[in-house]
Amino acid sequence: MEAGSHPPVARKHVETRLEPRLVRSEPPPVDRPAFARLRGLLRARFTPSARAARVTGALAYSRSPERHTSGNRLEMLIDGDQAFPAMLEAISRATSFVHLETYILADDEVGRLFSRALCERARAGVSVRVLFDSLGSLSLPSDYVLHLKDAGVEVIEFRPMRRLLFSRRGYRRDHRKVLVVDGKVGFTGGLNVSSDYASIGFESKAWRDTHVKAEGPVVSELEALFRATWLRSGGAAYAAYPPGLQEEATAAEDTVLAAVIASDGGRRSVIRRHYLHAILSARETILIANAYFVPDRGLIRALRRAALRGVRVAILVPSESDVQLVQRASEHLFDRLLRRGVEIYQWRETHMHAKTAVVDGVWSVIGSYNLDSVSLFQNNELVIESVGPSFGAWMNEQFARDQRKCHRVRLAEWRRRPARRRLVEWLAYRMRRCL
Repeated sequence: MEAGSHPPVARKHVETRLEPRLVRSEPPPVDRPAFARLRGLLRARFTPSARAARVTGALAYSRSPERHTSGNRLEMLIDGDQAFPAMLEAISRATSFVHLETYILADDEVGRLFSRALCERARAGVSVRVLFDSLGSLSLPSDYVLHLKDAGVEVIEFRPMRRLLFSRRGYRRDHRKVLVVDGKVGFTGGLNVSSDYASIGFESKAWRDTHVKAEGPVVSELEALFRATWLRSGGAAYAAYPPGLQEEATAAEDTVLAAVIASDGGRRSVIRRHYLHAILSARETILIANAYFVPDRGLIRALRRAALRGVRVAILVPSESDVQLVQRASEHLFDRLLRRGVEIYQWRETHMHAKTAVVDGVWSVIGSYNLDSVSLFQNNELVIESVGPSFGAWMNEQFARDQRKCHRVRLAEWRRRPARRRLVEWLAYRMRRCL
């Protein structure tokens, strides 16, 4: 036996001790096909690029392509001169129900036109329901509401300020503007029921705004949102909207894919996520018109990066807002956007109150959503999202028409503004979470 070698019995003993360890160290068998399926499901659920890979064409611009329905007809309405006559005509033809939801309901010339139209339909036996926001309609006199109720109109005040003045819930407002008539036609956008949006002939401020008239399946979505808010606000229950009523409006050749995107309760950031997805998907143009433009840092970063990769990014904002703090906070962002090639246009005529966007002439939104913290964190908001080149082309054309009435802000010119104004802008921007 050689020196240092082990006896045969000892070798067997060592081998017997090590064999179980070697067996235990082997990984347990894995069902690899099942694991692959699980990994695929997780990627499809949480990876935006995977979602875009599954959806081709215009629908890839939408964050929720599965929500879009076909057979919708959308008509863009510019200012109160187009929107109010169309809305009043629809009300006058109502035979079943009229549902109106608005942030501001004013006792002025336009407000009284709507009051007469609503009362006339209620006396004719049509079910008429009106939901208005307490804060937005703070100056509405009680006589206006009593007149509606005397005619048979059901009226609900959304979260009355007198009850919620010192409550956190008092700052969560209903900023939507919705009109649904007979389940066949719906309206939404940025216009409140107020003379501020009418022409100068109405002794109005003649604000620039955009509304949309909808026919087709999206009308049922507008009605469902109205009904949910109505019931949550204490309104009397009524039968749910019958979806079949809108089908006769879907046979036209000029129909588009569209969906209603709403934010409320636990879905505060859903519209913001749709904006961000479209901006990240942009390849040619991003055209945004927004009355209160104080977006969060994530959206600002996305806009700047889009401009750097060659996308034309153009922002249309008021030259003087009705809320000065918001105006100054918005202007604080101009320098950082202009430096990256973003185009900024300021509306020179009255106040620009629209909330619209169009990306690559394909993805479009019209609604009540402002790119600010109040819309993001507090208000109930709503937009109609459309995908497709037909409606997108109309949106592009309207932006071009509005752009011609604007002053383009140039970086060199902008940097010559007084230091005092820069300080005011900086202070206003520090208050952006309250604006």
